[in-house]
Amino acid sequence: MSLVAALALGSLSISIFSEAGIGTPAIASAIGAALFLGCPWLLRATGSLVISGNVMMAVLFAVMALSSLRTGGIGLPASFAAGTLPLTAALLAGRRSGAVWAVVACAGLLGLHAMHVNGYVFAEAPSLEAAYQRQFHGALAIVFVLGANAVLYEWLKGGSVDALAERNLSLERTSRDLRESRARSDAILESAGEGIYGIDLDGRATFVNPAALQLMGRDEAELIGHAMHSICHHGRPDGSPYPADECPIYATLRDGAVHKVRNEVFWRRDGSSFPVEYLSAPMRDGQGTVVGAVVTFQDSSQQARIAEMGEILNSSLNEIYVFHADTLRFVHANAGALANLQYSLDELSGLTPMDLKPELSAHDFAERVEPLRTRAEDTIKFTTVHRRKDGSLYPVEVHLQLSTFGSEPVFLAIILDISQRRLLEAQLVQAQKLESIGQLAAGVAHEINTPIQFVGDNIGFLQDAFDDLASLEKAYASLLDAARAGNATPELVKETEERVADADRDYLVEEIPRAIAQAREGVERVAKIVAAMKEFSHPGGGDTRERTDLKSAIESTVTVASSEWKYAADIVTEFAEDMPAVPCFRQELNQVVLVLIVNAAHAIAAAGGSETEKGAITVATLHGDGFAEIRVTDTGTGIPEAIREKVFDPFFTTKEVGRGTGQGLAISYRAITEKHGGTLSFETEVGEGTTFIIRLPLD
Repeated sequence: MSLVAALALGSLSISIFSEAGIGTPAIASAIGAALFLGCPWLLRATGSLVISGNVMMAVLFAVMALSSLRTGGIGLPASFAAGTLPLTAALLAGRRSGAVWAVVACAGLLGLHAMHVNGYVFAEAPSLEAAYQRQFHGALAIVFVLGANAVLYEWLKGGSVDALAERNLSLERTSRDLRESRARSDAILESAGEGIYGIDLDGRATFVNPAALQLMGRDEAELIGHAMHSICHHGRPDGSPYPADECPIYATLRDGAVHKVRNEVFWRRDGSSFPVEYLSAPMRDGQGTVVGAVVTFQDSSQQARIAEMGEILNSSLNEIYVFHADTLRFVHANAGALANLQYSLDELSGLTPMDLKPELSAHDFAERVEPLRTRAEDTIKFTTVHRRKDGSLYPVEVHLQLSTFGSEPVFLAIILDISQRRLLEAQLVQAQKLESIGQLAAGVAHEINTPIQFVGDNIGFLQDAFDDLASLEKAYASLLDAARAGNATPELVKETEERVADADRDYLVEEIPRAIAQAREGVERVAKIVAAMKEFSHPGGGDTRERTDLKSAIESTVTVASSEWKYAADIVTEFAEDMPAVPCFRQELNQVVLVLIVNAAHAIAAAGGSETEKGAITVATLHGDGFAEIRVTDTGTGIPEAIREKVFDPFFTTKEVGRGTGQGLAISYRAITEKHGGTLSFETEVGEGTTFIIRLPLD
């Protein structure tokens, strides 16, 4: 259909040129045919509408100039002006489709037909005005011819003019994609950890990545364009020459096969060598012809070290696990883990950490690892229990981190079986208790000895008073008997009076009640100390928490520790009246409070506290937000900033040798955080004092 339309329009254009009086009919036909066929041919040959349009406009200018001379020789400017119309149309239509050109052509055809019918076109030009009209009408004819040519071009190329622009755009995209692909390839080469270089058919280096340069200890200028075999692969591990015709890399150039080689060496600039494992692969052009080779190598000594490290980790007695970050299924476990759990690796691959940790649900575990997923933490540590295949349990300490170095993220877990450590810790806690009791023994003995001493003194006084009263009672009895017998002589009365005077009856009547009261007070003081010791050493519920009255527990501890603080400080207790009973391990809590009170007393003593200028220790309780708090505040020296991070470290102490082991706060911290699920922290100001804060959950 397009061909028929193009032929019809082309024939009409030839007629128009002939009617316009441009040369003879033969010349007009030739010019019309040239315009009809030439523009599409130029457009297809040059691929540019602008170039072909300019060429065709030159032809049109020449034709119109001849027409101007024929009609009076003055129409050249008008020809030029009229010629700009199709040229502008051609430029503007660079991204228009052939359909637009067809519309323009049809419009021009209708216009010419209307003018011809009315006698305004294709007639002799008797005047200058008629000549200008002819030039204008000729311009319209040119627009029509270009439109016809566009229709023909569309048929010749099998599509629209826009297809050329599309092809150009496609070529630009392809070129851009190639540049981006090359940039990505360069980036991969730059960042690759393995050494990579390429050679041509002569074995000369065409590219070398930074890792290869670093491994070989050379600069790029030393290698590019030079034979790589003679530079870095010229000798065997024993130093003997390595002929090029035996080189597997050169073999790739000959046979086009991939060659993988181990146990060879590459040589550095300084003459030293290093063991390598390399892969030589062919490079081919578009026809599949081998044009070079790519060599990828790595220092196999590093691989050996990695393998050795893997063996060390596999033989570690600690348990090491790797499991998927998404599915949480195990992908690897070392020999230590398999031996302790009594599972095979195949059995373990179907399990997740929750199958080994009965204390943790999937929700609990997700909350534990969330800081790793969000990158808020690099590693987390917690304690729990593992369950073996036979159902037995054992305590473990978990060190967990998230690794994203591989193809997919995985969790790496290092597990420590802390059964022995727990046993040692229990023994250490017991030893610490015995140490504390030993330190308190002298003070407790002193505290008991003081009331016992004045009880004994008062009993001695009462004994003497009783003897005096007994002697006086005998004198009264003798006098009474004599009076009854009528023999109460003056001598007997005088003797009785002398005995009353010697006994100092009034004094005894006054002091005996006081002695009895003091004796009773001493007995009560001893009873209180004994009761406090009994409360302090209460065995508790073993591994079961029991609800404890903090006031009673703290008061007993304050009493037991009185010998440690009474000479340096006064203790003030502030107990919350509505404090509920707190679930805890009573004995461990008593031990922690004792440690804090003793440390507070020592801090006050170090700050200069004495019997004349005492400091103050305040022990307070409060509760809220589901927690109970015990605060022990002192007016001591405060904790220097340099050692604040070490306060809870095992065996760290600032006391002189023989006064402390540095285990008190470390054991207290573990007892509160691990066993009670609470926190132990402190607030301090140098020169002002320190407050230790125990937080215990109420449920």
